[in-house]
Amino acid sequence: MVSDGHLIVLKEHSTQPVSKDTFTDEEIHIIETEFQDKIELDFKRYNNEIKTREYVGYIVLPKNVIVIKPKIPGIGFLNMLRYALELPELGKDYPELTRGENYYDILVRYLFLELEKIIRVGLFTGYKNYDDNMTSVRGKILLKEHLNINYIRNDKIFCSFSEISPDIIENRIIKYTLFYLSHCYFVEEIINAQLIRYYKRLDEVDLVPINENDFKSIEYTPLNHHYKTVLRLCELLLRDSALDEEIGEKTAISFLINMNKLFEEFVGNLLTKKLKGYDVELQRTEHPEKNSKRLVIYLDIMITRRGTSLFIIDTKYQQFSGEAEVSHLEQLSLYSNTTHVKDCALVYVGESQTPPYHLEEGITVHIIPFDLEAKNENDFNRKCIDFTNEIRIILNSLGI
Repeated sequence: MVSDGHLIVLKEHSTQPVSKDTFTDEEIHIIETEFQDKIELDFKRYNNEIKTREYVGYIVLPKNVIVIKPKIPGIGFLNMLRYALELPELGKDYPELTRGENYYDILVRYLFLELEKIIRVGLFTGYKNYDDNMTSVRGKILLKEHLNINYIRNDKIFCSFSEISPDIIENRIIKYTLFYLSHCYFVEEIINAQLIRYYKRLDEVDLVPINENDFKSIEYTPLNHHYKTVLRLCELLLRDSALDEEIGEKTAISFLINMNKLFEEFVGNLLTKKLKGYDVELQRTEHPEKNSKRLVIYLDIMITRRGTSLFIIDTKYQQFSGEAEVSHLEQLSLYSNTTHVKDCALVYVGESQTPPYHLEEGITVHIIPFDLEAKNENDFNRKCIDFTNEIRIILNSLGI
């Protein structure tokens, strides 16, 4: 662990020594109640440790800031985000963003660049409904409300009307994201000034808490399609941190990314984009019966062609050790028996190659390591092509 003043820098999936005096009693309580599934403090008599899991990002505590860095180098991490969120190519449009190690500052700067494009064009607007006591008729008269409110006066008319306004869900999401980020920690101090500047540009938009359903409610059309990149970034910046939280409800501010989920979305969206001639289905739900009980299982990735299920892929965000874990093989065996798809793959992080596993009932499990370390953007793109080609070779061998 490296500590610089009040900055505590850790690596994901690691156990490191820590002094019990590092955190105040209040901070220990916050970690153990609000972040117990993300980091763990283990205070023993002779050996005090802090354990990180699959989350990367930071947690702003009253006296300390915990920074959890990804094990994957910058180019690989940023491009995983790019594919997972279906963002434009980072290096092509913003070469300066691929330099440096402050990944979270980079993402927010990326948000600013995309937001600036929207502001230059003009904020997307929509109709907003109002009910108000007016001096003249506007829209329609609400007779019941008018009689209740204006029964002793004749200079007002209670009306319901609509008018064009930027106070719509797309802009509310952006404003809440900027508000949330204003409480976060950034290495580059200029980011805080930029947050204030963009926040003020949204004065006509209400500040309201945002939840997951707000993102799901947006339907993209030619009129608001230019918001897609910004809103995907907002969802990333709020996910696992601020969604479904009331303003000011949490004791500590955090920005945390689940690397297991990120790796799954990265592989799935990469194959969706690159694997032409096949359909890639993400998070397919099945309901098998086991021991007279109905189960619910979620397949990471199912590849189909002309309506026929061909290939199951299960992603595992961990370094490949040279052998597949028994629990992973058992999991794919269940998936195979449920879907009657006999060809499967486990995708790990790494380079080591190993022959397929041939399980009972004719199930074949291919082991496909994905090397995420890259020298530059071109190197990473080449590795993406190599990975996709390996999947395609297996699919072609099925003869379907």
